[in-house]
Amino acid sequence: MPPRLSFLALTVFLTATILLLFRPFFTQSSLYHNIFGHGRSLQSWLNEEEARYAAALQDRQQLITKVGPAAVDVES
Repeated sequence: MPPRLSFLALTVFLTATILLLFRPFFTQSSLYHNIFGHGRSLQSWLNEEEARYAAALQDRQQLITKVGPAAVDVES
């Protein structure tokens, strides 16, 4: 096999392999697939993210209350 043909065959093989491996990421679906391939609805994922954000926001507010300046020390 000439070198050019071998390179072409290798390129086609690698391209096909990559497309087959990443095919689930390119398909449209009603399920959100995380990087590990576990499917769940987009709404449940959004709800979990909202709960996580609310908890982080509450932790930040508590830290500001505990360590931050008092309200009278802050200019309006």
